Amino acid sequence: VMRQKPRQIPFPALQFLAARQTANRRSLRLRHWVLLTLRVALIALVALALAQPTILGTGVLGGREAPVAAALVFDTSPRMEYRHQNRSRRVVAQEFAAWILTRLPGQSQVAVLDGRAEQAAFSIDLGAAQQRIERLREVPLENLLPRQIEQALDLLSESPLARREIYVFTDRTEDAWNEQTPGRLQTRLAEQTDVGIYVIDVGVEQVQNFSLGSIQIPREVMTGQGGLTLTVPVSRQGSDESRPVELLLADQQQTLRRQAVQDVTWQAGRAEQIAFPLRGLAPGTHQGVIRLAGDDALACDNTRYFTVHVRDAWQVLVAAAQPDDAIYWTEAISPELFRRTGRAQFKCHVVSLDQLESVRLADYRAVCLLDPRPLDNRVWEDLVRYATAGGSVALFLGRRAQPIDQFNKPSALQLLPAALVRQSRHETFLAPDRAGHPMLNRFGQLANAVPWQAYPVFRYWQLAPPQPTARVVVPMANGDPAIFEQPLGKGLVMTMVTPVSDAANRPGRVPWNTLPTGLEPWPFVMLAGEMMNHLVGSHAQQANLLVGQPAVISVPDRRYQLVSITTPTGQRIRQNVDPRSRQAVVSATEPAGNFRVRAGGADDGLNTGFSVNLSDRFSRLTRLSDEQLSATLGSDRYQVARTTAEIERNQGVGRVGHELSPWLMILFALVLAAEQLLANRFYKESF
Repeated sequence: VMRQKPRQIPFPALQFLAARQTANRRSLRLRHWVLLTLRVALIALVALALAQPTILGTGVLGGREAPVAAALVFDTSPRMEYRHQNRSRRVVAQEFAAWILTRLPGQSQVAVLDGRAEQAAFSIDLGAAQQRIERLREVPLENLLPRQIEQALDLLSESPLARREIYVFTDRTEDAWNEQTPGRLQTRLAEQTDVGIYVIDVGVEQVQNFSLGSIQIPREVMTGQGGLTLTVPVSRQGSDESRPVELLLADQQQTLRRQAVQDVTWQAGRAEQIAFPLRGLAPGTHQGVIRLAGDDALACDNTRYFTVHVRDAWQVLVAAAQPDDAIYWTEAISPELFRRTGRAQFKCHVVSLDQLESVRLADYRAVCLLDPRPLDNRVWEDLVRYATAGGSVALFLGRRAQPIDQFNKPSALQLLPAALVRQSRHETFLAPDRAGHPMLNRFGQLANAVPWQAYPVFRYWQLAPPQPTARVVVPMANGDPAIFEQPLGKGLVMTMVTPVSDAANRPGRVPWNTLPTGLEPWPFVMLAGEMMNHLVGSHAQQANLLVGQPAVISVPDRRYQLVSITTPTGQRIRQNVDPRSRQAVVSATEPAGNFRVRAGGADDGLNTGFSVNLSDRFSRLTRLSDEQLSATLGSDRYQVARTTAEIERNQGVGRVGHELSPWLMILFALVLAAEQLLANRFYKESF
């Protein structure tokens, strides 16, 4: 009980150490949490990097083995036959496509689209797709790539697979990427962000190519002893070089025989022309080629084909009140110099209007009435029957077309496009639309160089609203019609509301126009010649076409119900002749070359033909720039590859997305460095 209990007396120094120990413990606990967080982060980063995460443009993580709905779009135009390192661009594209098929996941759907206008569809399996690729051949028609890509988008939208890809195999030439509606494809791709676009560039950066352009033929029908000159544009891409160009004509056995050769010095980037005259050809159809001698990287533009017809001059009847009234017209369509030398296209027979009733119209291919006075009903009816049977009539109304009621009677209105109303005295001039009618095609080549305003029209007939079958071919500058055209049965009638027979120097009389009498009236001569060629049918049967254009063959002899067509490959095709129009239409005008058309016997039967050429655009090999490609597809909607390694890398990005493992490993290294620095500092301060 008495034992004394010890007392605890705090020692001041120990009391200070105890307080310091508590503070140190709190500081270490905070530092340990930071280190623990860094070390946990290191473990998490290692685990995440080993999982190989990826991120797509949509932010969805992807995988590599999911099936794909793929559309392989090929440019199979003739320009893809360009050879480099002994391989065409088409063959290179086929090799890339075959390699891509081996990299597609199982259960994938594949469609192959080329330049033919066929409905796109998925192949049965990858093997069928491979066969389709191996059978790809040159297509001489231009099916632009933007249109094919749109077809691929439509097809892929029908697939149940979530992943969709389009591979475009192209040489990246500008013409293959022209859009009919600019910006349309880019808009569609912006709406379908789940479709990957891969552009496989198989083109050549520096091309070397000789090129022959389309043959320019002044007229396809030669008459009498006349001749013509064939003109061919020539150009060169690459280094300068000299090469011969030769003209060959086919004989009766269709064997090509050389007629002329010209040596041409080809200069890069400079277009020139060479000319080959044709003279002394016998009547009939003549075909030939103009070609480059030797080989070239692009063979499709080294040969051009042509067809010309040689026949007797067209028989034309010209009726006028007085013989002098026919001088301007006959000299325009059949100049005296040409008549003397046998080169005139038309043989004109001039009669008075009074003699018209006794003339056999069926002997003439066309009848021209110059400033006619009122005619008897019988004459009008004869002209109607003549046109209905297939003839052509040209009416040139002038000062003698009165009284008006004589031209507005039913018999005359069967030929006229509308009733006559009044004479206009407002000065104007002809204003042809250069692209408005086949007979104006040659004027289109002259652009705005025809000075029609230098040949004013002082007076012309104004007509009532024309019949539904009538068409305005040439208007006046003030908008009034100048030349009408209307079909009548199997024939054709053309009406001009101002004459072509007025002299400019008759005292006391002002001419209705100065078309034939102005200073150097070459526009009138040109218009008259083209108008007559149209009336006699020279423009109706076109003998020189582009691939894909239908060929219309006139077969007037009713004995022939079928024609035999021999293609450039030697294949023979039979084609029916329409019994009403007496025409046979050939729609499959490919490949390029000379076609022969025959019917009946070899001596007196039909023996004609036509030629088909590729468009000049297949010779243009200018490459598409990145900016132009982005304007078509969108700057962030496609990836370009030229090697299999680039394709595989782009596929990985497109299918799986951008891999994050490299970035995670970099972040791991940074976190590890921070952990080491902090740990060394913390532990150093603890001791």
